Amino acid sequence: PYQVNIPTIVNTSKLDISFIDKALFNTIRLRFELGLFDGNYNDQKYFKIPGSIVNSKPHRDLNLFAARSTQTLLKNTGGILPFAANSGKKIAVIGPHYNASEDLLLENAYTGQVCYDNTFNCVPGLLQEMTTYVSSSDLTYSEGCNGVSCT
Repeated sequence: PYQVNIPTIVNTSKLDISFIDKALFNTIRLRFELGLFDGNYNDQKYFKIPGSIVNSKPHRDLNLFAARSTQTLLKNTGGILPFAANSGKKIAVIGPHYNASEDLLLENAYTGQVCYDNTFNCVPGLLQEMTTYVSSSDLTYSEGCNGVSCT
């Protein structure tokens, strides 16, 4: 949970406090736009939704549906995808987050919360997952553009 993990992550410099400030700003702005600061607290219907409803199976299913619906599709020219495991084809993974777990959770990303065991192991890096499908001898990776304008 946030209240347990965030202070540790901020205090160990794994998360800049500015991300907390931005998240808080966005939360308060949304509550303002929903009218949650208008009138009596007891009149606010959104404050009364229990966690058992918010975290119910239908809502979790809707969340999964939304996540799957917003995935980016790749152009599959020549029927390359999906690639067969260890087919001998050469694969390159390029970009500053080629094997990021911690960065994917913290760097301008909204993922909810870090892993329950206070690590970043529940979000594997792309390179780590690619080794399931591609032999390490067929897999090349590079940080690519990081901190510079790529044109």
